[in-house]
Amino acid sequence: MPSMGMWFAIIAVCAIVIFALVRAAQGAGAAKSERNTLRAGEEKRNAFDEVMARPVASGRKLIDQLRNRVGR
Repeated sequence: MPSMGMWFAIIAVCAIVIFALVRAAQGAGAAKSERNTLRAGEEKRNAFDEVMARPVASGRKLIDQLRNRVGR
């Protein structure tokens, strides 16, 4: 029968393995979250750039567009 020191070593090794797995899972989750956040920000930026790239109306054309929006 294994001695008390052997049981302690087995429990310590199991605890270290579990700790390592938890840390690895946390790191993977954080990296995935950061990647998703960056992608969402990039999509928002691309949408903003697309809107800003459209030509802007000015003068009489702008006034006509504003009147058409409010129904006059």
